[in-house]
Amino acid sequence: MKNIIYLATALISLQTMAQKPFVANYDESKISPYTLPDALKTPSGQVIKDKNGWVKQKQYWLDQYSQLMFGKMPKKKISQSFQLISKKEIMDGKAIQYNWKVTLAGKYNFDVLGV
Repeated sequence: MKNIIYLATALISLQTMAQKPFVANYDESKISPYTLPDALKTPSGQVIKDKNGWVKQKQYWLDQYSQLMFGKMPKKKISQSFQLISKKEIMDGKAIQYNWKVTLAGKYNFDVLGV
């Protein structure tokens, strides 16, 4: 009886933790209006009229892009090492499975499983 209760509890909890499937929005009328900022205006609203103004403004836009899209790359290179842990044939020889140990900065380890 206990096993049935545990199983029912596990199944209910799995259902509540399941994510909703991603549904792409192809209907542009459902998108809220958004206006891209003018690249030829400073944040204070001044219009850029010449090359020198753009050169001054360029760093602002690069900073915006790095902060909002990708972030900044570390200035110091991080040491990396890769060690092949195992290599075996799977699926009756139709594929090869690799297990790699990756070490970053000499102290962070994680395994990567690839086919």
